[in-house]
Amino acid sequence: MYMRLYFLFFLALILSAVSCGRKGSPAADQKASTLDAQRQKIIHVAKSKIGTPYKMGARGPRRFDCSGFTQYVYEAAGIQLPRTARAQSVLGKEVKVSKIQAGDLVVFKRGRKVQHVGICVRMERGQVWVVHATSSKGVILENVSSSVYWKNRLRSGRVVVR
Repeated sequence: MYMRLYFLFFLALILSAVSCGRKGSPAADQKASTLDAQRQKIIHVAKSKIGTPYKMGARGPRRFDCSGFTQYVYEAAGIQLPRTARAQSVLGKEVKVSKIQAGDLVVFKRGRKVQHVGICVRMERGQVWVVHATSSKGVILENVSSSVYWKNRLRSGRVVVR
């Protein structure tokens, strides 16, 4: 009889310890899952537009300029962005280049002036892979960390996924 009570007590103790060790509430887990799904949607839509031609002032879906492209992609994931690269460059939370994640906006500047925006689709060993609408090649996937042109203009990321 005592052996059975000790066993039940020990089992209850183990189960309570396991449940206390969970990493967050169900609501927090669901929010994280929703954010991950939103980031995946952003990446999927951005990659699906690779090869689309560039046109100044265009907002898609057949032609884009840089901020029209980011606006279009984020809108597909349920996030409203303003129209210009400058206005987009102050949204959300700023993160250093080393902290950019897939799904974040990437901001490029020339001096102090915002020049361009794109979308990070992969961060790998400190290399930032961006899908962006360039005036010379249209929408492309590019490692901007190793690009002679973009490397020195890469300034920060913006977390706008809520």
